[in-house]
Amino acid sequence: MSTALHRKMARIYGAGWGYADNEQPGPLMKLLLGTHVIIFIVGVLSFDRRDLP
Repeated sequence: MSTALHRKMARIYGAGWGYADNEQPGPLMKLLLGTHVIIFIVGVLSFDRRDLP
């Protein structure tokens, strides 16, 4: 994006107009992702090759 256009957008919409995509995930998303990671790790650790036919 050109510098002039960036300045114009900042003037119209405020300094933080282009930074919405860079926000960190919210607490609920962090909790859900952490839960999925824990479930995956527990599943991998509990896998036993003897269970296969």
